[in-house]
Amino acid sequence: MMYTNPTRSDLDKYVVTVIENRNVSNEIASDLHITHQSPQAFLVQNKKALWNASHSKITGQALENAIKNFIK
Repeated sequence: MMYTNPTRSDLDKYVVTVIENRNVSNEIASDLHITHQSPQAFLVQNKKALWNASHSKITGQALENAIKNFIK
């Protein structure tokens, strides 16, 4: 499921299906210096992970807070 904040339609959103794209998932984890977890959400700006969460910590409110706190 992809969370879309209608007030921030300017943000790009992507989904990686890990089971089908494990090499992409590994590259993302390596590039962002994040340990892979699934499910996982992260907020990236200028090729740096500003925020990430996994499993039950991924909520609409958590994503909204991350956007509010990290994206200007």
